[in-house]
Amino acid sequence: MYTRACLEPLARRLAARQLTMRSLLDDVRVRIVTADEIEKFGDRHRLLATHAVQSGPAWSPLGDRIAFASDMAGAFDLYTAGSNGGDLHQLTHHEGSGGFATYPRWSPDGSRIAFNATSSRSNHSEIYRISAGGGESQRLTDDPVALWDAWPDWSPDSRWIAYARNQNGLQLFAIAAEGGPGVQLTDGAGDKDQPRWRPA
Repeated sequence: MYTRACLEPLARRLAARQLTMRSLLDDVRVRIVTADEIEKFGDRHRLLATHAVQSGPAWSPLGDRIAFASDMAGAFDLYTAGSNGGDLHQLTHHEGSGGFATYPRWSPDGSRIAFNATSSRSNHSEIYRISAGGGESQRLTDDPVALWDAWPDWSPDSRWIAYARNQNGLQLFAIAAEGGPGVQLTDGAGDKDQPRWRPA
């Protein structure tokens, strides 16, 4: 079964999280599937030859790299790899902290990645951004009233990041990519989650 699929910008390949019947928790992989393989149900290319869990793939704007979350170093952290699985880089480091990072999303120019993360064993995740090449991450949200912030998505001009906040239900917010106060976009009954910007 394939879930959380992400189409490459040129629409030639699909990255998806694969769950197998052997174990829904211990055998989760990111696989790359070409358009031809989708049509003929042929072989799929596994991104990494590892037994670690891999999840949440996101293609870079040029389609040459994939960002994803994996527990290969002991905690869920963000990685990038070339589309052939080579040139693997770990972007975040939560080993031993009890924290985690998930749901990477590339900025439209490919220079930065937004994600949600916790810094400790709590489930109070915040929105962060980091250079696509790694380095120090910047926390963008920090509201102690919110239960958590998650599912970031960049605006087409890279100036804003939309996200969902769990605070008495799920509502959509946006924050400037350089930081600042969050702006609430929705209210009222009914959960709103996983925001997406309309392409420019």
